[in-house]
Amino acid sequence: MFKTVGEASEFDGKSFEDDSKDFSMDGFEEGAQGNMPTSSAACNFDSFESSDSPKVTRKMFWHAARIDVVQDLVPEQVRWFYKEDPKAKWVPFLGYDSLRIECRYRALEYARDRSNSLDEEDVDSRIHVRGGLYEVDINNNVLLPIYWKGQSLPILRGTWFIDGTFQPLEYDYSLQLESDHLAKFKGQSIPEPVSAERKTGLPRVLHNVRFPEFHVDWYDVDEFYMFSEAASSRMYRYVTNKLSIQKPGTGTRLYRGYAEEAKMEEKQPDVTQLVFVVHGMGQKYNQNKIISCCNDLRNKADKLLPKYFPDLTAANQRIEFLPVEWRSDLQLDGDLVESITPEMLRNLRVILNSTAMDILYYTSPLYRGEIINGLISELTRLYMLFLVRHPYFEANNGQVSICAHSLGSVILYDILTGWDPIELYDQYVCKTLQREKSHVNIQENESTQNSMTSGERSKRLHDFYINSIVQKEKTPLPFKVSNVFSLGSPLGVFLTLRGIRPKANGLMDHILPKRLCKRFYNVYHPSDPVAYRIEPLILKHYSSIAPLKIHKISEPKKTPYGQMKAMAYTSIRKATTPRKRAKNEQHASPEKSRDSDLRETESGEIPAATSSLPTASLEHDNRKASGLTGAVKGFFNRFGGKRQPAEVKLAAELEDYALVTSEDEMEERGRVDAATVEQTDLEYRLDFVLPSGSMTNNYVSAIFSHTSYWSNPEIALFLLTHIFPDYGPVK
Repeated sequence: MFKTVGEASEFDGKSFEDDSKDFSMDGFEEGAQGNMPTSSAACNFDSFESSDSPKVTRKMFWHAARIDVVQDLVPEQVRWFYKEDPKAKWVPFLGYDSLRIECRYRALEYARDRSNSLDEEDVDSRIHVRGGLYEVDINNNVLLPIYWKGQSLPILRGTWFIDGTFQPLEYDYSLQLESDHLAKFKGQSIPEPVSAERKTGLPRVLHNVRFPEFHVDWYDVDEFYMFSEAASSRMYRYVTNKLSIQKPGTGTRLYRGYAEEAKMEEKQPDVTQLVFVVHGMGQKYNQNKIISCCNDLRNKADKLLPKYFPDLTAANQRIEFLPVEWRSDLQLDGDLVESITPEMLRNLRVILNSTAMDILYYTSPLYRGEIINGLISELTRLYMLFLVRHPYFEANNGQVSICAHSLGSVILYDILTGWDPIELYDQYVCKTLQREKSHVNIQENESTQNSMTSGERSKRLHDFYINSIVQKEKTPLPFKVSNVFSLGSPLGVFLTLRGIRPKANGLMDHILPKRLCKRFYNVYHPSDPVAYRIEPLILKHYSSIAPLKIHKISEPKKTPYGQMKAMAYTSIRKATTPRKRAKNEQHASPEKSRDSDLRETESGEIPAATSSLPTASLEHDNRKASGLTGAVKGFFNRFGGKRQPAEVKLAAELEDYALVTSEDEMEERGRVDAATVEQTDLEYRLDFVLPSGSMTNNYVSAIFSHTSYWSNPEIALFLLTHIFPDYGPVK
């Protein structure tokens, strides 16, 4: 059926007479490097094997020497393409993928030629491509996503190509041209290429094939031109023919065979870093949105890798991002909420039901378990599916990270720590009852319990909760989590409402032990209204220390995050002269002053010495002073209209009084804390803030900031920097 180039040997079809069911190409799937042919010029059918199919004993080779005679195209000359958008151009598969598709295509064609009907068990028509994210269905000419539900993409077998762009002609056109070319010129010698200057006289058309839209003329066995059948093109050719100046160059040159030879070595390395991308609230309103968000993040990372991590490919390192869509398959209350939604402002209410309602669902004891199990099931399904296609991932010490957005980070945290309010409270009540039974005088014990304040009960429940986290040994997930990247997360406020309080040792074991997750990163936009900090829940005085500022892509020198110095909030530095600040603020609008101060503090551009507890105390007292002063100012503004000198004088006196009082309290607190605090610095930083954008209005920025993480190149570079700390980013 197929002939080699340079040798007259033919493909021995008899080898498939009894073995066609054994033909498989799963040996070329991602990760099966041990069976991959070493020569790009050969397709070795011995390599086409799978766990459930024995090897094919016959071999077939195509040699990539210069073609001297017209023969059938070899697989290296054929290139397969896919198209992500109907209006976009065809994108070529990598040589590794194209060769495997072509060999499988030829096996299917041979099976069809051998029998009138093709048994699906003879040759599997599906092949994993594009790093294992998609699979090609050759019978239906489509490209299908493996890990998520999505639209199929068209594929095309390219044999004839347009000069310049090397875009393939459509399959039917190429098939007709190839058939006519072999019928007319097969076996003829291909002459040496001749430069345009040496050609003389008018060209002679050796062969011609016409289509409704264009026609193709053969001027030699390897020289073909395509001419449009549009009226303007026909008129131009008519004039040039009359003037005897027509040349082949007036048409579009076609080429038989792709510009670059497909090679088996042209493939992506095996995946060594897997990142699950988990969405937050609102996925019901924007179904499959997380898929496009994950694609944006993957595309940003692919663009940054060659520049900032040039050694990754040579080190056989590769990162892959997989979207985790946990919301769409949940039943929850069905359509009950929709049925009780009033008709007035219906569109707005539907948006709220599909977004903010997810938080209410999760805080409900009735639906919380369904949401937790939904995310666990989806993560488990994706990971097991991934291992089937990447069998060497765990053997090569592959690592798993999770990038979770908004509410998704809260759900992920509860999965890792096993936090279940109902179960924990039941255990707490049982232990309390056991403690009561151990007392001899039950009446006295009941009176003691009744006299316990809510703060004492909260502390007991908090201690019980912390012990449950510290004692947890493993998670319900089938893999170990190396890194958690929390984007725009409200986890901080959730933990605060659960009773989490700062410790004195700078460790986060009471929040997320290292055995459950090696590193945790809380990343947020300074204008994101949903995001909260984590560091003050570990060491309280970090509320006065700005989060680390994420590097901009345009920064020429990027200091490693572990070497960045602590930055104080602007308000602390300005608090040294409260009287002058009060006078300066008289001439500026309160809204403008507050927005400017917030932008400076969140960007962390004012350096400070290493943080300490007295600094935190000063910041706390300044807040109290500003709160009291603000109350006085509000009183005068409400009833007196314009501010009077008496108001300014009273406000200044109150600030001076608060400042003097805070200094005395600071000295006392410093003496106490010096003996009790074990460590006043975090083991490693957790809070990271994106650089402020060009928007001057923080309220306008707040509308878009919560959903702007996925397409942000700074986020992609931040993830790559911490996932591949030994490879970049290069300076």
